[in-house]
Amino acid sequence: MRFGGSVRDQEREALNPGYKLNALTIAGGAQREVGEDTHLGFGLSYVRSDLNSVFSDVEGDRFEAGVILKRRYGATRISGSLSAGYGHYDSRRLVDLATPGLHALGKPDLWSASLLGKISHDLVTGDNSYVRPMVGVGVTRVLRNAYGESGAGGANLQVEKEWDTFVSLHPAIEFGGEHALEDSTLLRPYLRLGLTRFLSDNDRHITASLQGAPAGVEPFTVVTKSDSTYADVSLGLDVLTKKGATVRLDYTGQFSSHSSANAVWVKLSMPF
Repeated sequence: MRFGGSVRDQEREALNPGYKLNALTIAGGAQREVGEDTHLGFGLSYVRSDLNSVFSDVEGDRFEAGVILKRRYGATRISGSLSAGYGHYDSRRLVDLATPGLHALGKPDLWSASLLGKISHDLVTGDNSYVRPMVGVGVTRVLRNAYGESGAGGANLQVEKEWDTFVSLHPAIEFGGEHALEDSTLLRPYLRLGLTRFLSDNDRHITASLQGAPAGVEPFTVVTKSDSTYADVSLGLDVLTKKGATVRLDYTGQFSSHSSANAVWVKLSMPF
């Protein structure tokens, strides 16, 4: 079981209106050994998010399910995961033309599918410490369904269906160790530093038309562009009890030229 909260701040710039995104996540899953040094796992998650910007507010729920296959070859670990998700949201866009404070209301939803591969290798640097270089590659495909706004008359938008594809590279290095307490509890602190680099454009296109536009008027497209490179940091502590339960306390951060994200997590794992 995993529970956490996060805050992401995006600066306003020429091709990005800027926003603040708050999210709460709860997730759970299980894994079992399916062969020698091979494990298969699955997980489910729920995210409640609230995005606020100068021109619009969006809040909603997202559900995701995934599977992961992990294999260990001595000090080398290889994993592959596949996940799919669905989100349903309520949006409120400030129109504020003829009538001050007027908002157009929408109910956008989206589907997504992600594939991630990862490889790491442990280098022992002492009796109770290690260094773990790793690299991952991810592909995410997002479908945003068409929807229509209401509440603003002819200023309502009819938004078209849109596909987005994101390809990303994730090199990182982790430093960790282990300390045993007198009651046989193990403490395992760790620090991970890395990068997220989008190999594809990190852009989102929205094509829409005004519901009150005269016949023959072509739809318009708005492009929102985000940074392509992010610095990633994660630090935490695993507490392993002598009965086999593990509690993880974790902080993760992601930073770029125009954005920052911070999250804290608590995770509980138990053998079965």
